[in-house]
Amino acid sequence: MPGYRLTHAGRELQPILRGLWGWSLRFVPEDPAMAERDPDIVIRWLSDRIDPGSVPDRTVVIDLDVTGTGVRRFWLVLEQGTAPSVCIEDPCLAGDRYVYIEAHVRALYPIARGMRDWTEAIADRSVQVAGEPSLVRALPNWFRAGGASQFGKQPTANRRARRAIARRVPVQAAAGS
Repeated sequence: MPGYRLTHAGRELQPILRGLWGWSLRFVPEDPAMAERDPDIVIRWLSDRIDPGSVPDRTVVIDLDVTGTGVRRFWLVLEQGTAPSVCIEDPCLAGDRYVYIEAHVRALYPIARGMRDWTEAIADRSVQVAGEPSLVRALPNWFRAGGASQFGKQPTANRRARRAIARRVPVQAAAGS
């Protein structure tokens, strides 16, 4: 399955988009309630944290069943060396290429923002993961550490604010939802 490649015009837009991303990190307030109303943004943040150099050599899919307000299902298609594709329809690859994740949007929010790691969330069962065992084990390694995204690290002041918010997000409550 060939990956999407930006056109020349798309590459020209990259510095502008990076600038907007940096601006949003500094000036758009964190709002966990907004993430519950619109889980699409959490999926976007998750996809931004994926390191295309750390994903497997073969195409894999993260199948996200997001519960909570505005229940939604998403698929992240990962190909090594290529930015992930966010899909709203199942790409229908072989079953051994899927990692299935079920979680409340409140549990995914701190992971997507880099305030919590996958291993912790899987261990406390606020995030349920299934699939081919080697892919399930490797999942946490596909994501950049902390608040890093494809557009770079968050400003220090924002990282502190995000950690404070993470302490207020009721992640454990999500496990029983």
